[in-house]
Amino acid sequence: MDAQAIAKALENKKAGQFFTIKMRRPAKVFKGVTETVEKETEMQGILCDYANRGPVKAAVASGERDEPETPSWVANVYKLGNVKFWESAKGETYLCVPTTGNTPKVQWYLDGQPVDKADVQHLLLASENPKPQDKAEMAEKGQVAFNAIKVDNILEVR
Repeated sequence: MDAQAIAKALENKKAGQFFTIKMRRPAKVFKGVTETVEKETEMQGILCDYANRGPVKAAVASGERDEPETPSWVANVYKLGNVKFWESAKGETYLCVPTTGNTPKVQWYLDGQPVDKADVQHLLLASENPKPQDKAEMAEKGQVAFNAIKVDNILEVR
């Protein structure tokens, strides 16, 4: 998909509504791995700005944290309709997605064939095994779950 198609798919959603994203990307593997390992994820996002999520907004209002800042690698921020995108200095476009915290559905692929994670675990870097984020702990810090998803990796938005 491209940014225009994503914006079109979400044009009838209102601020605060959930939507589903399906994406597939190359997995982060050790140097020298010759197999193609991919991760397909289906997850829910919320159509809103990160700064407008309750815990973030409350923490900023109470002075517990500063206003959220765009990461330094982002060269341009723009909206198409009601959807926010980031563009990197390399020209890659990312969809900004505050997530719901629901557990995503994940399918792993080895050379194009679906496999269990256990079948590719020995090929994966530690960053492919993130610790689950504790929602309550994040909220205490004035944070919520958020993903910047490379638009090129998005298969479907609904």
